[in-house]
Amino acid sequence: MHGHSTKFIIGMTLIVTNYIVGWGGLAVFAYLGKKSKSKILYIAGTAVYALSWGMLALGVYLVGPEGVAMSKVILKTYRWPAVAVIAVIAAVTVVYFINKKKKGIETVPQADEKNRT
Repeated sequence: MHGHSTKFIIGMTLIVTNYIVGWGGLAVFAYLGKKSKSKILYIAGTAVYALSWGMLALGVYLVGPEGVAMSKVILKTYRWPAVAVIAVIAAVTVVYFINKKKKGIETVPQADEKNRT
């Protein structure tokens, strides 16, 4: 991207990152909404997903046809490394929450035993 304008670089960044923002935001807010039983978090997830489409549209506007063609090449070239990074982050997150939940279950009986004595 040597020699491109700031507008072009911002547009490319918006195009390439909108998938992560959209699907990542939707997943995070859906998880938080399910955990807290708050409908507002589901709405926030939907809003973040909609915002990602706005990011895509603005990015396409900023880069023009040349940038759209270049973004297709970038996304095609780096799709699997990006999927691998997202999968690792998702796996670490799942393991973290499973361990956190197990620790929470283990500590509840101990707290009850202290209250009984």
